[in-house]
Amino acid sequence: MKNYTKNLGAFTYSIDFDVEGLGGRAQRAAEHAVMECGEYIRQRSTAIAPYREGPLTESARVRSSGPVSATIEYAIVYARYQHENTGLRHPNGRQAKYLQSVMESPATQQAMQSIFQKHLGKEL
Repeated sequence: MKNYTKNLGAFTYSIDFDVEGLGGRAQRAAEHAVMECGEYIRQRSTAIAPYREGPLTESARVRSSGPVSATIEYAIVYARYQHENTGLRHPNGRQAKYLQSVMESPATQQAMQSIFQKHLGKEL
C-alpha cells in the first residue's frame, strides 16, 4: 500500500496500491520459486539417474534461463543416451527417463505448487 488518504467531509477513503512495486515483488518471488523448483527437480532426478562413479549426477545443474524460467541440465556427453535408452539395465533403483519421470510426477507438481505459494506468500 503506497498511499492512504481520508476525507472526512465526504467520508471517503482512498487507498492507492503501488502496483509496480507489487509486480516487482511478485516477479522476485516467482524467480526464487522457479529456481527452487529447479533444484527440487535436480535433486529428485539425480537420486534415480544411472550412477557409475558419479559423472552423470555430478554434471546436473540448475540455471536461470529467463526472468521466470529455469533449466535443469545434465552436462555430460552421454546424458541423453542414458536418459532415452530404456533398454539399459540400471541397478539400485536407478532408471532411464530419470528427468522426465520426475517432471511428470504428480508429487513434483504438488511440490512446485507449494514452493510457489511459499514464495508468493512471503512477498505479498
